[in-house]
Amino acid sequence: MRLTPRTAPADTAPAGASPAARTAQAPAVSFERVGKSFGTVRALDGVDLTVRRGETVALLGRNGAGKSTAVGLLLGLDTPDEGAVRLFGAAPGTAVTAGRVGAMLQDGRAVRRVTVGELVSFVAAAYPDPLPVAEAIELAGLTGLEGRRVDKLSGGQVQRVSFALAIAGGPELIVLDEPTSALDVEARRAFWASMRTYAARGNTVLFSTHHLEEADAFADRIVVLHRGRIVADGSGRELKEAAGGRLVSVELAGPAPRDLERLPGVVDFELDSGRARLRTTDADATVVALAGLGMVRGIEVTGATLEDAFLALTRDPGAATGATTATATATRNTSTSTSTSTSTSTSTETHRARGVSAPGHASADTATGTDSAADTSADDSAGTGAGTATGRAGRVEEIA
Repeated sequence: MRLTPRTAPADTAPAGASPAARTAQAPAVSFERVGKSFGTVRALDGVDLTVRRGETVALLGRNGAGKSTAVGLLLGLDTPDEGAVRLFGAAPGTAVTAGRVGAMLQDGRAVRRVTVGELVSFVAAAYPDPLPVAEAIELAGLTGLEGRRVDKLSGGQVQRVSFALAIAGGPELIVLDEPTSALDVEARRAFWASMRTYAARGNTVLFSTHHLEEADAFADRIVVLHRGRIVADGSGRELKEAAGGRLVSVELAGPAPRDLERLPGVVDFELDSGRARLRTTDADATVVALAGLGMVRGIEVTGATLEDAFLALTRDPGAATGATTATATATRNTSTSTSTSTSTSTSTETHRARGVSAPGHASADTATGTDSAADTSADDSAGTGAGTATGRAGRVEEIA
């Protein structure tokens, strides 16, 4: 499991190779020690990231982690304060101008008095080598809706229109910022079916999402941002293993024993609602040790989820609320009066032990939504259209 960023690979082109040959071998996306600040907020801090051609990569992070800032830099909507961002070996503007990048940003809205076919045709005309309009519409699952006005479509259909606009130019790289945030379950499934079809053609996909199950199901790699830094980069399976491959849960008959984190295999544990939840790399050894302590009541062993891994990776040091909460939680099962006095406490003590941890740093954002300045900057630059088209001037232009 790689808990540090995958840096850009060394130039493997033969000595004396032309610039065109070197560009042809360059990765789809390369961030090299990228930093970006908005006032006192450090939105990105020394980010190194490489996305190879043909990969599907999910970008995860809590609100304010720096995801939208990274997307804005990638699309050329903003420039880094330090480091370099390259797409296919060139500056983002160059790749955008060439029609090699398509984007689907947040907060799209329906365009009034225009049909699906008219809008997709209009956007495709802005690209140097677009997909046939009928093909873009088919890939987006909009066949039969070409003559329907966009402002008369359902929310899920509008989102498909945004996808059609993002792929209208036949880009090699498509960037999706929270593409399913407002969709119901059925619409999300339809969207990802379309995305799978497009990715299967050998195209590169980079998407940010708050739906962890989407990242687990559709991404080849998952990159986790926290406080402007990459804290994990690997497959869903690797992230789960890093968080503790299995989860052992057991009922507490009284106060929890000391030093649960010292049990074999345990990387961290939580006490909540009268249960101890231990993340472990060796469930068998952990269960045997619990049996030796007489702690086998209501024991359960399950696999760690991506949510478990995400929370472990993005948990700030010092987030635990102290031993009093753990004691109150455990005691709640043995005394009615104690239960009444402690039921108002909603916090859970989290003990960090060996294994995965998220490094913190003082210059990072320290309040919920501190990436909002970055997000606002990216959103203001991109507009809030139903989709974005690649202009020949080398920028992403608002369509609606």
